Amino acid sequence: MTDTADLATIVNRSPLTGDEAWFNEEADQVEGYDFIKDEALFSLIGVPFRVFTLTYRPGIQQKGTEWRNDYISSELRVYPFSVMKRQIDRILSRRSGDDFIKDPRAIPEPGEFLGVNNGSTGIYRQFTEYLENKELITLPDDLPKVGKKNDCRYDLPASMFELNEEAIREGKIEQRFTPNGESITLFRVSLDCPRGLRYSHYDNEFSGSDGAFTWYIA
Repeated sequence: MTDTADLATIVNRSPLTGDEAWFNEEADQVEGYDFIKDEALFSLIGVPFRVFTLTYRPGIQQKGTEWRNDYISSELRVYPFSVMKRQIDRILSRRSGDDFIKDPRAIPEPGEFLGVNNGSTGIYRQFTEYLENKELITLPDDLPKVGKKNDCRYDLPASMFELNEEAIREGKIEQRFTPNGESITLFRVSLDCPRGLRYSHYDNEFSGSDGAFTWYIA
């Protein structure tokens, strides 16, 4: 994370010393993703990023459903420095005054690779609807597009998707199996989220003292 109020100073870092000159040489880069969840999700509020993969993974068996709910692992990259610098006033304004953000300036660095594991109804429905609109999947017509949890077509697990065969051949969709035999479905996408994440905070019978959160693409 970086103190983004001083984002402009990033370009003025001290030059490399003679012993560090090796760092300027060309090298291949491992593009790993640091996965974040729970409280770390607040770091992405208002922060623009691009999503590259959506992986549907088996989650928990929820009472009253015939299927096992999935959750989504999304791999993303924060917008580059030039864009972040232009938008920094908007980003900080969006984050200021939020009761759950302890430091509005604590956000990912420009260009940082991150992963988000989340099964919130909001994010899950948004991503699933996006895949349907891109015609990467087909969903049952007998379920509505809006409704209560598990009454909506966008709550279905990937095991109930009809996958686009052409997209599979093109490598846009890939099905894998975990060591214990569970099926996961990966979608390669390019989805810009210029306003980052947002959330809804509420209390219900399952929430603790801090209440419950449902996360959305802003």
